[in-house]
Amino acid sequence: YGELRGENPEQQLTLAKGWSKAHPDNAALELTLARLSRRVELWGAAIGHYKQSLAVSAHAQTLLELAELLMQLGENQQATELLKSKNSPLKLPIPSDLDRETRKHLNH
Repeated sequence: YGELRGENPEQQLTLAKGWSKAHPDNAALELTLARLSRRVELWGAAIGHYKQSLAVSAHAQTLLELAELLMQLGENQQATELLKSKNSPLKLPIPSDLDRETRKHLNH
């Protein structure tokens, strides 16, 4: 639902907020609320919903979307700290120096 591009995202958000009363602490619903809040440019609400979703259940997609939003808002340090702090439970690979060097050459 959070990925559907409806004609009225504000209305989608209002409807989804209503579901949260019946489904508290639902990571998928919090992710939906984050996406819809982001679509209507409610940055603070989006960040809050992403963080709540992560608190309920740490999923890589949620983490990446939150980090992306933080970087979009110019909060690069906060995004970096978030990714570092959540890396352990998600077991995301940390690039080696060789990986970083290879990526530099691929991007140029």
